[in-house]
Amino acid sequence: MKNRILTLFIVSFVLVNQGISAQDLPVSDRPFNNSEEIFRFAIISDRTGGMRAGIFEDAIQKIELLQPEFVFSIGDLIDGYTEDPAVWNAQWEEFDAIIDNLSMPFYYVAGNHDTSNELLLQVWRERYGRDYYHLVYKDVLFLVINTDEIEGGGIGTGQARYFERVLEENTNARWTLVFIHRPVWSYGDRMGYDAIEEALGDRNYTVFSGHHHPYRYKVQSGM
Repeated sequence: MKNRILTLFIVSFVLVNQGISAQDLPVSDRPFNNSEEIFRFAIISDRTGGMRAGIFEDAIQKIELLQPEFVFSIGDLIDGYTEDPAVWNAQWEEFDAIIDNLSMPFYYVAGNHDTSNELLLQVWRERYGRDYYHLVYKDVLFLVINTDEIEGGGIGTGQARYFERVLEENTNARWTLVFIHRPVWSYGDRMGYDAIEEALGDRNYTVFSGHHHPYRYKVQSGM
């Protein structure tokens, strides 16, 4: 079996302390590790596709030791790909029990395993709320895009328009961070991402994606 690597990033910024926009977000119920000067959060990658017992749990323990302000995923949190309620409930309950070991918020990001069919997308919305969303924290704009809103992969028109509006309303963000599961630039049709990329324009932004398990780095449209 090929080795699978669970990637963990710790991202740090030195920024002015500001609040977070209030929304119904898919995030665990934990307080922020607020700091007046340091802004540090963790990003953790795919858990599925050759999952090895204990690896994700170990990563969560290490994140807890590092004590970032909060944690973001980039999708594929459960095996999914099922239409059996007993299976998906067991998978989500197992995952939530692991996340419950974190003392800081964990932001859920949807991947193809998590919302691979209409039933699983509905379950996501019932359990966690929004499957695409944004937030502003310390002058940084966070965009969380669901690249599997459409069964088989894709970003719907309504979702694209939502992010166009968000970007138009947040032109003064110091930086913009985009979290998506599929690296949309790897697909010929780009899965409906073009409108969002155009709206990003020439602002400073960074994109984090999962799905392709080896570590990759790419400059896309100068970013």
